[in-house]
Amino acid sequence: MRILMLCGMIMLSSIVQARPNQQVPQLTPQVSTYYHIMEKEVEHQGKQYRFFLAIPKNTPKTTVLYSVDGNAQFPLIVNEALAQAKKPLPVIASLGYVGEKAYFIAERTHDYTPRVHGEAFAKGGNVEQFYQFMVSQLKPYVLAQMAQENITITEQSLFGHSFGGVFTLYVLFNHPDAFQRYIAASPSLWWGKGEWITQDKWQQIPNNVAVTITLGELEETPDFSQMSEEQRLRYQTRSSWLTPRQLCDYLTDVGKTCQFYLFTGKGHGSSIPDAIKTALEQSTE
Repeated sequence: MRILMLCGMIMLSSIVQARPNQQVPQLTPQVSTYYHIMEKEVEHQGKQYRFFLAIPKNTPKTTVLYSVDGNAQFPLIVNEALAQAKKPLPVIASLGYVGEKAYFIAERTHDYTPRVHGEAFAKGGNVEQFYQFMVSQLKPYVLAQMAQENITITEQSLFGHSFGGVFTLYVLFNHPDAFQRYIAASPSLWWGKGEWITQDKWQQIPNNVAVTITLGELEETPDFSQMSEEQRLRYQTRSSWLTPRQLCDYLTDVGKTCQFYLFTGKGHGSSIPDAIKTALEQSTE
């Protein structure tokens, strides 16, 4: 019980965060000098999705970084890639939704999370279908564009934050060969109280697959004095049997490759830029 309560406390900051900023970030003006930017709208299961793709110019060989929450995070990732100025620049492919807001709360809850027990989690559960959509439509689209540009792909990575981190870990546990590198930022391990994370799946991960898990310091050591009564009540309903740090430790203990990053002074939302920076550093090594 002590461990369960501690894990719930560690995930607290993801609960007390305000609603995400719905203003869509803008690409920096110099992006067009270095990247071809493409978008494509696709219908799947009655929902409208948008593919975002950034193809580096004059680049014969490079890596691909895939992400979800594309409306918000695609421009952040592209801008950070230019800021890092590492050569070669990576291909950046993101999956989002048709619309003008940054985060689609209901859609991402449904698409990024596994089916688990409990009425509190009834709005999720579409993760396997969403994964199949990504690999059957987004990946072939990306690879076709790379073929047209005569770009050779050396490595493919998957990045996601919060529920996107849940999606990233789900793919790692259930389809570990889909990508060579996984970066899960502030994963919401409280979803389903962590029942979708089972130790038998860890053994299926190839030893050469690289895993990175990131977390904001304020997620690991939350300030309870800043909680409202409503936030305390929500906290009491959200817990998991392990923390992001523990998950990385467990993976390492069974011979897998996992790196854990804690971002000083950052919370659930404010750690996104740090997580993106780390994802790019890891995926362009």
